[in-house]
Amino acid sequence: MTTASQRRSRNRRRPDPVLPRRRRPEPVAPPRRSRLVGLPLISGIAAIGGILLIAVAVVTGGGRGAVEGPASQGAPVAGRFSGLPAAGYVLGRADAPVTIDLYEDFQCPACRRWGQAVFPALAANELATGRARLVFHNFAFIGPESLTAAEGAYAAARQGRFWDFWAALYANQGPENGGSITPARLTALATGLGMNGQRFGSEMRSHDAEVAVSAAIADARRLGVDSTPTLIVDGRRLVGASYEELSAAIADAAAN
Repeated sequence: MTTASQRRSRNRRRPDPVLPRRRRPEPVAPPRRSRLVGLPLISGIAAIGGILLIAVAVVTGGGRGAVEGPASQGAPVAGRFSGLPAAGYVLGRADAPVTIDLYEDFQCPACRRWGQAVFPALAANELATGRARLVFHNFAFIGPESLTAAEGAYAAARQGRFWDFWAALYANQGPENGGSITPARLTALATGLGMNGQRFGSEMRSHDAEVAVSAAIADARRLGVDSTPTLIVDGRRLVGASYEELSAAIADAAAN
């Protein structure tokens, strides 16, 4: 976990009993103006040709640093979402009895590790069986590249490809605010995933994207979210939860 004072020094961390998580520092400035539908099977991504500009830190076990060059076309996460209904930021059946609200920052290394360690079992069990649904919320607090990534996620959701984009962003996660997240690179990533690149870029840079991201951050702060990944299961807050903890919380919520 990184505390607010540690966030400013950017180099001291302490271990967490479950999964390390990223704690919110002082509020970041709002985005600068310089400038939701079914999910296709992600397994088809592996067949897409082309070169992406963001490097690989594979979701299923890659490293932290990003090195420019050819990026994975999605094979490491192929099939992870197969058969799961999705609409915008929601993954799972709309009539699922339990809702899991997930608050993440795409630059957060603990969020990437949560996706490695916890998400696969959650997807294969509670989401696949319809016992729960997962709702993503942008909590972009680490820096300007977090805001850029969140706006890109908004644009991907507009084309019904948010969860593909979610997996690809974590698979290509680089150092915090190290230059690996730019509008051009996100547009290349979206195009490689089969999205309309021109539409993606336009919607990523839109006022609507800024408003949506700012509103998501404000909503998270009103709920007291101050670290990532944070999950709220029908009102019960879990930070960096293991699959066992999350599964138990879902079972408790379903029983009440």
